[in-house]
Amino acid sequence: MTMVYENNVKFFHKYGFCIYSSQSINKKIKVCKKNYKKFYTNKFVNKNDRRTINICKNFSRDLSIANVFSDKNFLNFLKKIKVAKPIRTSPFFTHLITYNKISKFQFLPFHQDWPSLATSMDGVVAWFNFSNEKNNNLNGLEFLLSFKKKILKGKNKKNFYQISESEIKNIETIKILPKNGILVFSTFLPHRTIPLIKKRNHKFWRMGISTRFDNLNCKFWNKNHFVNAYTHSVDRNLFKKLI
Repeated sequence: MTMVYENNVKFFHKYGFCIYSSQSINKKIKVCKKNYKKFYTNKFVNKNDRRTINICKNFSRDLSIANVFSDKNFLNFLKKIKVAKPIRTSPFFTHLITYNKISKFQFLPFHQDWPSLATSMDGVVAWFNFSNEKNNNLNGLEFLLSFKKKILKGKNKKNFYQISESEIKNIETIKILPKNGILVFSTFLPHRTIPLIKKRNHKFWRMGISTRFDNLNCKFWNKNHFVNAYTHSVDRNLFKKLI
């Protein structure tokens, strides 16, 4: 099955995903990777998971990431796929994959993102990645080739909404590697991180970055008073541990 999914609006509406690609985005992702390698990777310390998590969290705030997702032509593309008034409705998330145990939380089973947001019906996840191995099959995500704007049967877990096996049994899947583009997919589309392969280079790493965009003009969201499951919290006692 040959699929043409790059910058393809019709494909997105049928399958729930596509890749946005342009020379501008390509350059901005390369700058993002350069910043990560230059300023962040040398700060990691072996067997210090908390430090690694904090470094990744701070990298998510690097302005080179904001520069990718604020690209004018990318935002115009979102309008073409019916995110008529795109607004960002989540933080920037980092998804570091390595052969260390810290990555185990990244390997979720097939799940949907919409229950974790409860925002507009037109919401999408925007995701890009880079790694130290350009053509590694782990540089992407896996999707079900079955797309409907509805919540499938499943259960709420601590950090995600897990889809019941009966909903995904015998459904074809596809692995998509966006390379230097942005992978865009509906928050209703079942997906998962591609599992690590044991017999590979154990020095491999892959950094994924994602965020969510929603449609401010969505009637459903308007009816629900523009709720959003994400909240902000501040650790008011952290400073006491540092002095």
